[in-house]
Amino acid sequence: MPTLSIIIVAATFSSLLLTYLVRRYAIYKNILDMPNARSAHSIPTPRGGGVAIVFTFLIGLLCFAVLGIWPWPGCLGLGLAGAGVAIVGFLDDKGNITPKWRLLVHFTAATIVVYTVGGLPALTMFGYPLSLGWMGNLLAVIAIVWILNLYNFMDGIDGIAGTEALCALGIMACLLIPMNTGLCAMHILLAAAVCGFLFWNFPPAKIFMGDSGSGFLGLMLAVL
Repeated sequence: MPTLSIIIVAATFSSLLLTYLVRRYAIYKNILDMPNARSAHSIPTPRGGGVAIVFTFLIGLLCFAVLGIWPWPGCLGLGLAGAGVAIVGFLDDKGNITPKWRLLVHFTAATIVVYTVGGLPALTMFGYPLSLGWMGNLLAVIAIVWILNLYNFMDGIDGIAGTEALCALGIMACLLIPMNTGLCAMHILLAAAVCGFLFWNFPPAKIFMGDSGSGFLGLMLAVL
């Protein structure tokens, strides 16, 4: 589909340009990741570059909904959840948000997504369907929040979060090609947004994702 190809290319260059602009803003506002005893970097590095990934993917998601590549309810649910996680992460990058408020937003976002997709589907165990009902939905919410925060730990090491995302998204996209072209396109769109950012994050990193990007990316990877 030529239109899809245009969206993917535009997403890559959009993320590339936006990351550059966010980096300049972070330097101007002194939004820096200061090295400490646990850090993998040795010099103050701008953070918050994940905003470019968030903005690029959400705009692409809107295009997918308009073109019918992905249904509106799914795009709205994913968009609202992702935006909430990104906003609280960005605020945390600029100042300090207490863990209870971050977790409240994370659990709310995960709940919205699980509800939007109709809950956890029945699992096949040894050839037999296993429906976990409300317990499965609860476990799905907890798993999403867990992966979201787990992925956040990778930010701060040059290129690792972006590279891991590209590998996972690329493999999943290849597996989905013969089964679900819409879901495959979602993976490619997110990979394009990450690719533009990775140009600036590849060693030696000129900017880090920050909580806004790593939390958002963790959420999207868990949900997809």
